[in-house]
Amino acid sequence: MWHYIIVVLVFEVATAQSDASYEALQDTSFQLIFQDKAEAARVIDSLIATHDSQSDYYKGRNYSNKGVYHAVYNTIDLAITNFETAAELIDKEHVFYPKLLNNLAIAYKKTGRYKKALERLYEALDIAQSRSDNQTLGMLYGELASVYKGVNDYDRAVNTVLKSITIFENDTLYKDNLPFEKQKLANLYRLMGNYDFALKIYRELLPYFESSDYIDAKVSTLINYALALLDTGQKSKVNNTFKKVDKIFETYSNDELAAFFFYAKALFYTQYDSFDVANAHYLDALEHANGIVSANTFSILNSYLEFLNLHQRYEQVMTYAEYETAIDLSELGKVDLINFYSALAVSATELKLYKTQAQYLTKVNQLRNDLQDTKNFIIAKDLQAKYQNEIIEQRNTILQERVVSETRKTLAIFGFSLAIGILFTSLMFRYKNKLRAKNKLALALEEKLEAEQKMLKFKDALLETQRKELLSRTYQTIAEQTLNKNKKSASEKDKSKNNRLHPNQLALSQLNSDFERYYPMFKAKLLKQYPNLTKKDLEFLSFIKLKFTYKDIAKILNITHSSVITKKYRISKKMHLDQNLDLYDYVEKH
Repeated sequence: MWHYIIVVLVFEVATAQSDASYEALQDTSFQLIFQDKAEAARVIDSLIATHDSQSDYYKGRNYSNKGVYHAVYNTIDLAITNFETAAELIDKEHVFYPKLLNNLAIAYKKTGRYKKALERLYEALDIAQSRSDNQTLGMLYGELASVYKGVNDYDRAVNTVLKSITIFENDTLYKDNLPFEKQKLANLYRLMGNYDFALKIYRELLPYFESSDYIDAKVSTLINYALALLDTGQKSKVNNTFKKVDKIFETYSNDELAAFFFYAKALFYTQYDSFDVANAHYLDALEHANGIVSANTFSILNSYLEFLNLHQRYEQVMTYAEYETAIDLSELGKVDLINFYSALAVSATELKLYKTQAQYLTKVNQLRNDLQDTKNFIIAKDLQAKYQNEIIEQRNTILQERVVSETRKTLAIFGFSLAIGILFTSLMFRYKNKLRAKNKLALALEEKLEAEQKMLKFKDALLETQRKELLSRTYQTIAEQTLNKNKKSASEKDKSKNNRLHPNQLALSQLNSDFERYYPMFKAKLLKQYPNLTKKDLEFLSFIKLKFTYKDIAKILNITHSSVITKKYRISKKMHLDQNLDLYDYVEKH
């Protein structure tokens, strides 16, 4: 008997040691991904080829590592395939499962499939919250912020990344995650125009990444820092930062970051009126991004098309229309596609390709509807979480009251049951009536919350329908008036080009008329509170009330995106608003 027990114990120890060795080998293969590409592929493929005798968890870890490998080296479709295979193998109750979903969401995000990414992240959040797993929660909030940024929902992105930062600041065990989340926050503030705060965070992060092994994070931080300096007109500091990045790329290779770097240089030379140099850097950026299926790659292309339109190189813009058939556009983010087709529509208009222009504008409207579906999905999830929490709180309150009542009842029975049985019966009868009333109150409260939720969704849907109707009618009016204007110009060639009125201006009166019909008191109330506002200021604020993006406003007013941002800050100053207060939030709430 003792011999048998000793044999069993030896076998269990050997198995445990074997499992520990195998897991250590998996950890090593994961580290190799960031250090030695070829060796990482060899080790991971070897583990997959020989893992049939391992548990489903270890098999899933191998496929997960393979997914990370493909994600890092930008073969995203293969990354998604391996992550999905891992998700089928690893038990949902395992602590690694929500982290796997996070990696899968990152891969979906990199191809622009934001709704898929959100579905995976929401699933992982539910699991992590139920376990109070702070490390995973912080990681998920950070990635959720990146997806919100991808659909231009910067306010949600900032709020979510701040949750991640709060978790990692309060838990020193995960402090290594903190710099990466702060980098996301700095990038968001830069995109929102809060350059001073963004620069402050970048300066805080650079010493950390200088001394770390995360070369990719160091390079991306330097490039974003240079862009923030460029936004604030610090030309010499931009040049010094670019020199640091050039020095790193002498011994470091990463096509995606190289494309981002050339893109930053193109923006620099665009701002300082050097077309040929800026154009050359844009082409270098696109060359390095070639073959990388990424939403970031398409953002570079859209920036280049906007640059070419600005310099009236309309024929050159139209040569990039072939991207529509060269790659699977369904995998890209709706915002990127809207910008892509909008740029093509501008060139088609200038080249008098009116049928092509109308096709592009139609696609823009369809994509805006699709994008709104994703945003509605986010809003619905937020409302669902909000009302579920309220209902749970109400039920907990009622449950606590029941516990207190039951305790009192037990004490009453123990102290007075023998002496005052009749009185006890009376008390029990009254208690049951109270309990029944509380249950009815709880049910009524749930029904009220459900009704309010439906009403909120109905109001939001009605408002969004009205806004879509205005935006669609505006673009349709612009297209029709452009066609009429050019037909008229063909028969009156002797008229000066400078005398022609831009079609966007012709559509403004109809748009303003529709706005007054939906919000008759909006401008009057604003003018009463802020008498310094001009008619143009009120018109600009009405566009914000309709939740038009800054790019929408730029196209309708026929001005540049930077002019829209300048106008926003000038109006905020007239209204004496706090610098950190977002104008969209203020108009919506007040």
